[in-house]
Amino acid sequence: MSGELVINMAYPVEKVLTDLRNAPDYAAFQRISDYISRNESEYAPSDFEILTENAGEIEDKRFNPKECSQIINIYYKSRSGITSTEWIPLGLNRSI
Repeated sequence: MSGELVINMAYPVEKVLTDLRNAPDYAAFQRISDYISRNESEYAPSDFEILTENAGEIEDKRFNPKECSQIINIYYKSRSGITSTEWIPLGLNRSI
């Protein structure tokens, strides 16, 4: 490192937003959210706010659905260990 200047630059806002929207699973989504938090100082306050608001909205919509009133297409296993042979819609409370 003789005289080299190392500059760490955060990813552009649009790239991070695209990555959040296209995260294949919750673990990947969480890694991107953690990246945003770790690099807060690299973004302008308005850009950081955009990133955190979008991350919150995406998390609520994709990983914490609150508006779910029916969970359908579930097989259930009886006490005897036999799996149901038909799809059955279950209400949210019963499904949980």
